Amino acid sequence: MTEEQTVRTQIRLPADMHAELVESAKASGRSLNAEMIHVLAAGFSSKALEAKVAARTEEVTRALVELEAGHGRLMDYQRQLERKLREYEGEDSPSLAKLRRDLADSVK
Repeated sequence: MTEEQTVRTQIRLPADMHAELVESAKASGRSLNAEMIHVLAAGFSSKALEAKVAARTEEVTRALVELEAGHGRLMDYQRQLERKLREYEGEDSPSLAKLRRDLADSVK
């Protein structure tokens, strides 16, 4: 960053937070200023990530609701088919027997 891209500021920190920043800066090989910028940027990135996760959670929730509604419609259709099958219970035909097997397999 050039001098024109930065702003000089002063802040007051609790002594224990300052000490933690100094230790973190030493451990990461950064200056105290660079460490503060790093920590602030990570915090902003974290908030952006939280927002993305929240938006994705909403999308997944909507998809789940749609999926559950579709499952309900399929179950209704299956019940209708089972009623029709019971109506034709007395009839013997190869296609009806196959329909019974297919229906039984689809429930598994």
